[in-house]
Amino acid sequence: MNIWATWCPPCRAEMPDMQKFYEQYKDEGVEIVAVNLTQSERQPEHVARFIQEYGITFTVVLDEKGEVSRQYQAQAIPTSYLIDSKGIIQKRRGIPAIPSSSDSDELLDRFERNHTEKFHE
Repeated sequence: MNIWATWCPPCRAEMPDMQKFYEQYKDEGVEIVAVNLTQSERQPEHVARFIQEYGITFTVVLDEKGEVSRQYQAQAIPTSYLIDSKGIIQKRRGIPAIPSSSDSDELLDRFERNHTEKFHE
């Protein structure tokens, strides 16, 4: 999960990498949910334009009241959370929010172990 806004320069800079990350791992069951801090947007319609401009194909949701950012205690944006299949936060990253390749590999290993365990249960 990534918390972001269209007016945030680091958020804008990381979106192409976020899209590449999604393209690389989506077939392995990895999902990205980008939570837009809609209450901070000057014009909420900028979000749809941003999604189209950047070719974003992962899920984008609007946090119109800031509830998600409060619940996850995001103090700066962008902030990303690597959440496993059991809903447990494995990593929290601020700028840059894109996970490193070692973080990605570790998360995918955990994902695979959890997925395999569920399959055999």
